[in-house]
Amino acid sequence: MNKEQKFAVSGAFSEKIRGAKAIILAEYRGLKVSQLTEIRREFRKNDCELKVVKNRLAKKAMEGSEWAVLDGHMKGPLAIAIAMKDPVVLAKTLTKFAESNEALKLRAGCLNGKVLNVKEIDALSKLPSKEELYAKMLGTLLAPIQGVVRTLNGVPQKLAIALKEISQKKAS
Repeated sequence: MNKEQKFAVSGAFSEKIRGAKAIILAEYRGLKVSQLTEIRREFRKNDCELKVVKNRLAKKAMEGSEWAVLDGHMKGPLAIAIAMKDPVVLAKTLTKFAESNEALKLRAGCLNGKVLNVKEIDALSKLPSKEELYAKMLGTLLAPIQGVVRTLNGVPQKLAIALKEISQKKAS
């Protein structure tokens, strides 16, 4: 790869990580191409990406950004997982895949400028995703309203039952 190509790769990668919410580094030595393709396919569904970029070029692209704290962790063949929206989905997908494939080893991550170790990535993967949190919040917000509706519906229902019983007593 000549200097211009390296510059282009570094620039494209720099643009890609500029809008990222989180990055996780994983060693992929021993994974088959089909397994990497499977991870990439799963990532695409969730607005995440998996890139394999030379460490030197990735370090250059991360210079001066919040991702520069990962510089010391970039040794060996690494895949760089990037979350464009929800970091929890990225951590869940990678952790799940790492559990089923011993060849994929999580190394480090970065979220909000803070370096995450493997235990912290695992803890992040156990959190509910944004969609799950939204659903829980919506359920919590709707619970009092549903209670009021049930109470208000109960009054006419009880009145109707009482009137029916009165009419049955008068009829007999």
